[in-house]
Amino acid sequence: MFGTKLAEVKSMSISDPAWLVLARFPEQWESIMTLLAQSDEFRVLCNDYTRAVEALRRWRNSDMPVTSARVQEYQGLAARLEVEIERFLQGYEERRISKSL
Repeated sequence: MFGTKLAEVKSMSISDPAWLVLARFPEQWESIMTLLAQSDEFRVLCNDYTRAVEALRRWRNSDMPVTSARVQEYQGLAARLEVEIERFLQGYEERRISKSL
């Protein structure tokens, strides 16, 4: 099973939205991969998170006058999206567990 997981992760592009989500929530690997395959809403959430993190990285490397404001803005956005992803994963796990009972 670990070999299959490793092969799937190795086949991903670093720009794949799942990559950042998997890096942030590695213990939720199976749920993330399942939800990416089954849920448009979750995929959109992951795409939004990826875009926010990428924008945050760009602004951190910027020397423009508005940099600190933009860094704060995108830090907040990324943090809110992480909370949404965490809630989505928690809800999925709760539904999965209740189905197995």
